Amino acid sequence: EAAVRGRAIGFKGSFCVLENQVEPMNRGFTPSSQEVDEAKELLERYQAAVTEGAASIRQENRIIDAGAALQAQAIIDRASACALHDQTKADAKDGRPVPAP
Repeated sequence: EAAVRGRAIGFKGSFCVLENQVEPMNRGFTPSSQEVDEAKELLERYQAAVTEGAASIRQENRIIDAGAALQAQAIIDRASACALHDQTKADAKDGRPVPAP
């Protein structure tokens, strides 16, 4: 819950004191699949509208403009980075070679 609140105000991560805090923190700071799906849909609709010459679109009660599109892309990018990091951790744990940081 603390990680979700922290992410909502712009934090990207947190320090953990205990090992059992790591997984909940990772889960809280990683965008959910629903968030990613919504961001992808928003971005696709916005990009299609821009291609047709619009500067913004209406989605439900929101105006979607370039700023909202950037936020949606940031969610997608963050989820991709988290997935790559999780895969790298799994590879290291299984003894497979991993890229140097």
